[in-house]
Formats: sequence, structure tokens, C-alpha cells
Amino acid sequence: MIPLAVSPQEERVLIFAPFGCDGAIAQRVLDELEIPVQVCGSMLSLCEELHRGVGAVLITEEALW
Repeated sequence: MIPLAVSPQEERVLIFAPFGCDGAIAQRVLDELEIPVQVCGSMLSLCEELHRGVGAVLITEEALW
């Protein structure tokens, strides 16, 4: 089987944390692990970044309200 090429966008984690400092804290932890991160402060920003490609999305509990 031929391995598929993965773009840098598809290896990153999007963090949707519109309130408080949860996004910054999560970003610091993932940065230390050398995982590419993009913090999204709004739902619009999250949707735009999703279209560019993503490996995972982290959503804080407060964002669900």
C-alpha cells in the first residue's frame, strides 16, 4: 500500500476556546509537544480553518454553551 501524503494543515490541531485562557494554555501544552496548533477565537474562524484542513479539533466546554 502506498502511504498518502499529509499536508501540514492536516497535521495541526484547531483549538476553539472563545472564552478565558483555555486556548492559550492548550496551545502551550501542544507547542511543547511540537504539535502544530491554530487557536480559533470564533466559530467563523473555526469554520474557515476547517476548510483549510485539520487533523483534530479541541473544543472547550464553555464553547458548547
